[in-house]
Amino acid sequence: MDIEKLIEQLNGYFEGKDLKRGVALDGATTLSTLRAENEQLRAELEQVKRCIEIVENQRDQMKRERDAAVEDLHKLCPAWKWDGEEG
Repeated sequence: MDIEKLIEQLNGYFEGKDLKRGVALDGATTLSTLRAENEQLRAELEQVKRCIEIVENQRDQMKRERDAAVEDLHKLCPAWKWDGEEG
């Protein structure tokens, strides 16, 4: 069942009635809280994904620049042995 629909049904059940907070109302409150937290976590996840993408793009750019520098060194000094890889 859709969480929003469940919350509306549970809240509607208690409308106009002078009842103590019961399990059903606590459930509706909890579901509302969980939904809000879930939305916040999804937004944070998207932000983390964007940050990872930025870092990966920067890493790829640095690798291209390193490879170009190694290639330039090989052209300037043919005896140059290092190929840009660690080891």
